[in-house]
Amino acid sequence: MNPVSLQVRLREIGVPLQRGRASAIRQFVLQAPDPVIAKALGYHDKALSRS
Repeated sequence: MNPVSLQVRLREIGVPLQRGRASAIRQFVLQAPDPVIAKALGYHDKALSRS
């Protein structure tokens, strides 16, 4: 199995891939530590703080 065949199979069974991807990214951002998110976005970890 590879990413393309997995994508095709998920589409065949009706899994909405874009919505799932957005949801997964949102969950990651909510759960990941600030320094990890800052680095992923190209910021210094002291530049971001959660309100």
